[in-house]
Amino acid sequence: MSGGDSWRFRAVIFFSLLLVWAAAALLRAVWLAGPRSAEYIAQGEKMARFHGTLPAMRGRILDRAGRTLVWSERYFDLYLTLPEGMTPEDETFDAVRKTVKDLKIPEAGTGTPVLLKRDLAPAELLALEPVVKNNRAFRIESRVERIAVSNPAARSRLGTVKRENGELVGASGVEAEFDARLRGRPGQFEVMLDRRRNWIAGSWKLLEEPAPGEDVRLDVTLETLMRRPAGEEAEQ
Repeated sequence: MSGGDSWRFRAVIFFSLLLVWAAAALLRAVWLAGPRSAEYIAQGEKMARFHGTLPAMRGRILDRAGRTLVWSERYFDLYLTLPEGMTPEDETFDAVRKTVKDLKIPEAGTGTPVLLKRDLAPAELLALEPVVKNNRAFRIESRVERIAVSNPAARSRLGTVKRENGELVGASGVEAEFDARLRGRPGQFEVMLDRRRNWIAGSWKLLEEPAPGEDVRLDVTLETLMRRPAGEEAEQ
């Protein structure tokens, strides 16, 4: 076979393979756009959609006179997550430093969330929200704490709570006895995620609002709780 014939032979083989590959790609495109298109679209949306829960505010515990003995308060904390070794060199960091005084931002990222400021003041929260919403390195998280009257004897009878899956549940005392009524019903939300599993701005949607827990009124006064043995409280 001459040089020219050899070149033409190789060209025929190359273009034949190219045509086979193009035909296969076309058939797959038709297949994806046809019988299985809905299935693949549904799978893609499922992978990109995240469902989460919104904790319900726990109900109050009142004494017989209607005085609040135990209640819930919501706080907000500021976190920073930077890839390991990355330095915070962005105009957002300067804006955050100016908004939150005496804030110590790490010199380099660790790859894990770092608490920058606990219990943000209302003014700090309002100022930070527009600053950090477009910088995913920052995150503001809400936290609910259970607060009780300061008397030690009353507190021991009212009981304690523990955190399970982000929700406060009764662990002892009145908190545990009436937990089903106090804890309420969590809400539901969904949000779309990008390829890095970050929330896509504007995609958050509330599916079901959280229902706050009921208030429970005891048939004893605070003064009685301060001296009464544990286990004798009863609902009115």
